[in-house]
Amino acid sequence: MGSPDLYAILGVPPTADPAEIKRAYHFLAKAFHPDRFSDPVLKARAEDQFKALQEAYEVLSDAERRRAYDEQLRARFLPPAPDPLNRILEALSLLLVGSLAGLGAAVYHGVPEELRRQRRAEAPKSKRSRRRQ
Repeated sequence: MGSPDLYAILGVPPTADPAEIKRAYHFLAKAFHPDRFSDPVLKARAEDQFKALQEAYEVLSDAERRRAYDEQLRARFLPPAPDPLNRILEALSLLLVGSLAGLGAAVYHGVPEELRRQRRAEAPKSKRSRRRQ
């Protein structure tokens, strides 16, 4: 499934400044601190959430680690840069297909009208055209 989005864990946008990240961390750390819960199930969930908050804050509060994390996110979600040779081959194939399509139309329009009518008459009829007759 991949690593969790650290920005989503803290509830801040990727453009958040360090002060926003710190405010969000402190707010959520108070809300999910395990000492606030007496129920063992809730306490265990709060511990997991608190650990995730701490990890997210450690990465996003350090400028170098945050830059590396942002680059990793971009690499994961952006498609790789196209290979120049593939782009050239793709352009050539589009030109070739386009020219063949134009060639087909030119050949079709070069056929005399009488021959085209004859081919249409010989073609199998659809059910709809058979009902009309």
